[in-house]
Amino acid sequence: MRAPILSSHFKPVRVAAAAPRRDKFGEPAQHRIVRRSAAGYALIMVLLVVIGVSLATTVAVRQQTLEQQREREMDLLFAGQQFRNALASYAAVSRSNSSNPRPRTLDELLLDNRSPVPLRHLRRIYVDPMTGKADWILEMVQGRIVGVHSSSGKAPLQRTGFPDGMATFSDAQSYRDWRFMAEGYATNAATTQVSAQAAANPSAAPGESSSAPASGNPTAAPAAVDPFAATVAQCSAPYSADVQACYTDRTPGTDPSKCAAGFRNLIRDCIAAANTH
Repeated sequence: MRAPILSSHFKPVRVAAAAPRRDKFGEPAQHRIVRRSAAGYALIMVLLVVIGVSLATTVAVRQQTLEQQREREMDLLFAGQQFRNALASYAAVSRSNSSNPRPRTLDELLLDNRSPVPLRHLRRIYVDPMTGKADWILEMVQGRIVGVHSSSGKAPLQRTGFPDGMATFSDAQSYRDWRFMAEGYATNAATTQVSAQAAANPSAAPGESSSAPASGNPTAAPAAVDPFAATVAQCSAPYSADVQACYTDRTPGTDPSKCAAGFRNLIRDCIAAANTH
């Protein structure tokens, strides 16, 4: 009879753990998986940051563009109001000397020679803020300026809060509809629109006599000098700067012809004295 086999007769056997799989670089494969996952998350975060920065930059640029356009709109309203004031001042002088109340060109607003003392109704020809050039479109009636407007076809941002006389600007489709009209003319008045350059340099009309000398008379005779006009200019010259300073510093809304009133007696005495010699 065989003896029973006791458990004490067996010796424990240790099983060696399987070696981890390694890649071609000798590193465990699971480490490579972890690194790839971390790199993927980092790439996603970088993409999200780039997208966020791009959106923020786009919004900032658009906001800056809108702010710049609003500033140009304010400049346009200011320039247009200056033209309106200049047209009103020109018309006020016309009432005192019975001349035409509307100028033919914008240059006549810069230097008005209808009075013994030249007047300036406009400091300068303002640049159109929307185009960056003085390419205004003039509103003309019978060859005379009754208003101006911008040549820009861009749609305006401002829709409310316009000054008196400009309420119709709220319905404007473009800056061309912002028509700065003289007193007595509605913003929708029927006019002929001419560029400022064309008004300042009109071409000779058909049938109009040419300024070139006639054949056989190559040298035109010089125009005769009017002695009285020369005397008026000579007597007015010493007071021209003072009158212009008076007009520049005058209270808005006052009659500009009053600036020259104080010097008229002096000029009249000077002319009378010159004619007695």
